[in-house]
Amino acid sequence: MLIYFILLINFLLFGFIANHVKDSKVRVIYLIIVFFLLMLIASLRDPSVGIDLNLHYGKNYLLIKNYSWNQIQAYSNRTTYEIGYCYFCKLLSTINPNIQFFIATTSIFSILPVEILVYKYSEDYCMSSVLFLCYCLFYMYMNIIRQALAVGVVCIACIVLMSNKSEKIKNIGFILLVVIASTIHQSAILCLLLLIVRKVKFNPQKGMLVIPVGVIVLVNYQILYNIIIKILGETNKYERYIDSITEGVGSFNMQSLANFFLVFGAYIIACLTYRKSNAQFDNSTIKNSSFYHDIRNEEFEIWMVGIAAVCRLLIFKMNIIARFSYYFLPFILLVYPNILKYMKRYQRKYVKKIIYFIFILYFIWMTVKYANLFYGAVPYKFFWQ
Repeated sequence: MLIYFILLINFLLFGFIANHVKDSKVRVIYLIIVFFLLMLIASLRDPSVGIDLNLHYGKNYLLIKNYSWNQIQAYSNRTTYEIGYCYFCKLLSTINPNIQFFIATTSIFSILPVEILVYKYSEDYCMSSVLFLCYCLFYMYMNIIRQALAVGVVCIACIVLMSNKSEKIKNIGFILLVVIASTIHQSAILCLLLLIVRKVKFNPQKGMLVIPVGVIVLVNYQILYNIIIKILGETNKYERYIDSITEGVGSFNMQSLANFFLVFGAYIIACLTYRKSNAQFDNSTIKNSSFYHDIRNEEFEIWMVGIAAVCRLLIFKMNIIARFSYYFLPFILLVYPNILKYMKRYQRKYVKKIIYFIFILYFIWMTVKYANLFYGAVPYKFFWQ
């Protein structure tokens, strides 16, 4: 586990230097370096690092390489793997059948989109990078490979949706990317609902309504899950989780509480500190104003964290529902650093230190106690060891 602590120390040290150098190029170089290190560590890991990789992703990749292209559909039908993921694995195995190539490629394709999201929309690259590591998203992506790939595609879809392109182009691009993501992990299709979320303007009063909504959803979680199953259709693979002794039940303990509050904390801080611009926009200025798009993007980011918080809340009742939060969790990397600018300078200084302290403490605790149990990320081994 030492390698993860070395990563954290480097992130903090180089981040301190980058943030005190008044050159935007240095900040970009910092972001490139730290995410390169993340992708490198993930790519060079042994196939035993990552529970799901060890148990089935690695083994099935080696199986898929022996199937012809015409047999992939039948393989997908008799496994839990979506057709898009199966074709993706077949393509990779055609290029290089070595399992290490699979590990490296999936590591890059799942982590790189998060880096692009941070590059385009984060106010503080250091904080976003540290949060990615300390909230254990890095561990998660080395484990849930198939969904991590789908999350990466959804991140790109959200970048398209948050761009300054025309609404028609953005919506079409977003829908196409989400559909592609759903062929990798079926649950991604639910992200189409974000087209509605994108239209809703945020203010603190509206934002606080997420709390009673979360309570209602928590009480009626089984109804929600049945609705999700119906949306996914008859061929969905989530019905089997209802009676699962691991995914069909919840967990209420210090770890699940901490997991929830680290997400909910970003949302509450946003609700308490966010101040909408007093600038007035008519139809012409809305169309041409990058400032207006920045405001709408910030609001969208906050809503995404609100959805993530509600999904994380459901871990207390049913673990599998909490997995839907994975598509929204990357946005905590944006909201925490971006919302700080709405605070007074002295407040920002102390709140920033508190955020770092809490997340680092959580990271140390998770790495020592749960990184092996939940993710299989400990002990870390290079593939040549």
